[in-house]
Amino acid sequence: MHQQWTYRLAWMLGAFALVILGAAAGRAAQLEWAAAEPTVGVPLTPIADPGTPVAGSNLEQLLQERERAYRALIAEANARLEQAYRQIQELSAQPVASSPDAPAMPSGASVALSPSRVIWIAMNAAPGSALMKEPELVLFQGTLAYEVTLDQGLLYIDASTGQILYDGLPQVVQTAPSAVTQPRITVGKGREREDEDRDDDD
Repeated sequence: MHQQWTYRLAWMLGAFALVILGAAAGRAAQLEWAAAEPTVGVPLTPIADPGTPVAGSNLEQLLQERERAYRALIAEANARLEQAYRQIQELSAQPVASSPDAPAMPSGASVALSPSRVIWIAMNAAPGSALMKEPELVLFQGTLAYEVTLDQGLLYIDASTGQILYDGLPQVVQTAPSAVTQPRITVGKGREREDEDRDDDD
């Protein structure tokens, strides 16, 4: 057992040594190859100290021109923003004109119900139906009402009281359950009991 561990350790050390030698040989070959490559004849200019000005350059002038261009762009953007802000203020100060197809509000009419409350009323009137679009305020026979469009039909609900003014849903006819007669069970004298029951019914 001890000998197996010795062999394994020797194999691992040998593999480790081979990996290290291979890496060292690869690095040495890479350095030799880089040194043997001819360098392209690009003249290297010395990097000047940032504190000293570069002779013959218009660097400061270029920086000032760029600064002026940036300031002009910022001023133009600010002017556009100010103009848009003024337009928004002017539009918000104007009264909202009603559209020509919007219903004229009758005098004294008020909207006491919210659209969500109207939806609740409509769903209770037509259980199991689905809302097709949001309720809209309309004039229905001179009364301000919500028009509720369901998948089963239309409902018009008074906007102030919640009363259903028009029910365009299909009417469901419920029939009374038919009376089912059950046979009578007779024990013993069947004929006499049936005769007695008939007499009682008369």
